[in-house]
Amino acid sequence: MGASLVNLHTTDDPDQRLLNSTNQVKAYIRRKIKMTCDGIGLQDAHKVPTASEWVLEGTKLISGQAFINEIQVRTGTLFSREGAARGRNISNQCSRGCSQPETLNHVLQNCYASDKLRIIRHDRLVEYIHRGAQQRKFSLHMEPEFSLPVGKLKPDLVLYKDDRAIVVDAQVINNQYPLEKASQEKIKKYTPLIKHQLKDTKATILSFTINWRGVICKSSADSLVKKGVIAKRDLKILAVRTLEGRVARHRVHQKMMTSKRVKKGEG
Repeated sequence: MGASLVNLHTTDDPDQRLLNSTNQVKAYIRRKIKMTCDGIGLQDAHKVPTASEWVLEGTKLISGQAFINEIQVRTGTLFSREGAARGRNISNQCSRGCSQPETLNHVLQNCYASDKLRIIRHDRLVEYIHRGAQQRKFSLHMEPEFSLPVGKLKPDLVLYKDDRAIVVDAQVINNQYPLEKASQEKIKKYTPLIKHQLKDTKATILSFTINWRGVICKSSADSLVKKGVIAKRDLKILAVRTLEGRVARHRVHQKMMTSKRVKKGEG
């Protein structure tokens, strides 16, 4: 951190304090980011620092152009009609005819235009966790289907080692939804498996929860590493792969030449 940032005077803050250390400067910047619409998705990034190491250190996993593209995803600066329309009297509706504002959340998470790619990229994250678990001597089932009194459940992975069973389900969520809440909801969904299907083992339900900005839920990361499903270094790779998928989705959305037909009266 450059010397010019230390002794930063917070004249717009009520307490009018001087920031006398690098940590105080970082905390100040973090607070300001959380107060912005575009920054809210990064508010928990500091909780899993390993997942963000690539931002400052770089990575051999991707090319220079891919690095730039993924930084644009992380900072929320990819093109969207909603972003372009701020302060201007122009349409912000999705260019693919969805009758929804074309926010980055919509483009990268919900738009039909890249829905197939969303599934492919999700499966690649699961496959990475799958390979890591195999290397750590887990036996496993991918997408097993369980019948329960309340219906059927189909988690991404069930891992077995000794007398342990670990259920893992992955999700990439929008950048405004609380990571911890999403993770706990996923765990709650699959908890009935312990009583009805995995009662003869020491079963644990885990989620891999990350938002499209590449920010990983802390409890999710801690649990997966502690249980030996992934290594700490894998967090960086999973974050980069998530961002890579969002770059691809944005590219597909922008390059599509046809719009979805919207029936008269819809929307």
